[in-house]
Parts: sequence; structure tokens; C-alpha cells
Amino acid sequence: MFNKIAELVRQNIEFAICTIVSIDGSSPGKSGFRMIVFPDSSIEGTVGGGNLEKLIIKKAVENIKKNITSFEEFTLSDVNMTCGGKTSVYIEVIKRKSRIVIAGAGHIGKELLRIVNETRDFDIIAFDNRKDRVESLSNEYKVEYLEDFIGLENCIEEGDYVVVLTHGHAFDMQALLYVSKGKKTSYVGCIGSKSKVAKLKSDLLEHGVSQNFINTIFTPIGVKLGGDSPFEIAISILAEIIAVKNTGKSVCPMKD
Repeated sequence: MFNKIAELVRQNIEFAICTIVSIDGSSPGKSGFRMIVFPDSSIEGTVGGGNLEKLIIKKAVENIKKNITSFEEFTLSDVNMTCGGKTSVYIEVIKRKSRIVIAGAGHIGKELLRIVNETRDFDIIAFDNRKDRVESLSNEYKVEYLEDFIGLENCIEEGDYVVVLTHGHAFDMQALLYVSKGKKTSYVGCIGSKSKVAKLKSDLLEHGVSQNFINTIFTPIGVKLGGDSPFEIAISILAEIIAVKNTGKSVCPMKD
């Protein structure tokens, strides 16, 4: 069970661990029994079966949706089980780490990869349309090749934080077009000066991207920290993502 839990954490999969803490009287499960519950109600392991297990699964799925951990007590006679005892269960939710997706693994993208990998607070992956760039980084980081970022929308999961840092305006456009077709993200940011940003938004509109999506793009990207090195820009981008993540706001509270 512990090996399975460790593997699920490595794979960044969301689940809940249900552990019988104590029993009073008769119970189908014993103290220390553990069960893994997934968001779709599938399980691994058991806490004894029967109606009690069904209730624990239901509660675990609710906890996963609410992202809460709880201590629950059940009287078995109340759940139509003849055992008649009482069971205490600890339900701990293990959430999937938020993920940062980078389109463009240049100098700033590499710094962002390095910083986030060291913190381990986010999962992170980068895509680039330069094979030599991908080959030079993929031994250290999660970097994959996408020709002209075609299919980027299929690489995005709901709730991702997407950062567009390509090596040209045309590629920024290409990446954002695909991002706009993908699942709903928590954040989309794009690097660029104010004049580039104005051109980018105009071009996106001409290509049929909705104004609502364009309005959600954080650009120019990053919190104003006053630095312009790849490291400083990467830090400013990460600060903006953290601000959005922790406030749940579509507009960064640290921007002017």
C-alpha cells in the first residue's frame, strides 16, 4: 500500500487515503486497514467492505472535491450493518500538484524550469519547436518537441498555468491559438513589450480567438520586480502565478 501511494504521488495523481483509526465493538475492518479512493470512486485496498466501505468511499470523493481532510465516526447499526460497533476513519486527501506548462524553452524558460524543479511545489513541463533546444535540456528537465507548437492544446490539462515564452511573435501567436482551443486553464501569460502585446491581441482577434480569452492573458508577463535577467524574469513570472493561484483571481493582485 505504501509503495502504491508513493507511486501515485510520483505520477501526480489525485486521491484520498482512508485509514481505520479505531473500532469499538464489532466491525468488518480492523485498526490500520487502509484504502485508496480516486475521484471516480474506484479504490485500491479495503476497509472491510459492506455499507460502511461504501459510505467511506462517498465521503472520500466529497473530500477530494472540496480538498479537505477529515476524521469521521460511523455507528455500524446506523448504516444497516449488524456488527453494531463503531468505527473511526481518517480521510486524508492527496491533491495533484498544480502544473506549469511552458511554450518555449529559451533562456527564460530554462530558468523557470530550473527554479520550479528545485522548489518541487509545481509539476512543470516545457514544449519547444527547436529540436536542438529540446535535446540540450531533456536530460535535466521535462522538455518535449512540438513542431510549430501544433497540438499544444492536447498537452494542456484543466487548471494548468500556461506560460508562452517562444523565440518569436509568430510562434507566440501559434502557441496562444492552440492554447485557446484547449481545456480551461488557471493562468495564461505571454512575454512581450506593450507594443508587441497590442499587436498580439489584434492578431489573435483576426484569427478568431474570442475577446474573453484574450482578456485573460497576463501580458506583459510577470510581477514588476525591476530586473531584466532571465533569472529575474523567471522569478517575476513564478511570483505572478503564485499570486493568482493563492487568490483565485483572474487579475494578478500585484499588478498595477
